[in-house]
Amino acid sequence: MKRDRLVAETNSIERAARLVTTLTQELRGFLTYEKMESKSLDSLPKPTEEEMKKFEKEQEELYADPEIRKKMMEDTENY
Repeated sequence: MKRDRLVAETNSIERAARLVTTLTQELRGFLTYEKMESKSLDSLPKPTEEEMKKFEKEQEELYADPEIRKKMMEDTENY
């Protein structure tokens, strides 16, 4: 929430569109859709080496969790 606005981020235009549809249907009368902005990956700043190492460490920790691995396998099989 930013002031009187709900702001959401997704990593694809398709997910953003689904989110807008879901929210505007479920919260009809309480929420109105204003705009969607998108950015090209090329326009984003490149992560630093430190940021990349931090990300890799977080990913390793996630994948080390048996419950997360199980869920990922289930999701992959259902895809």
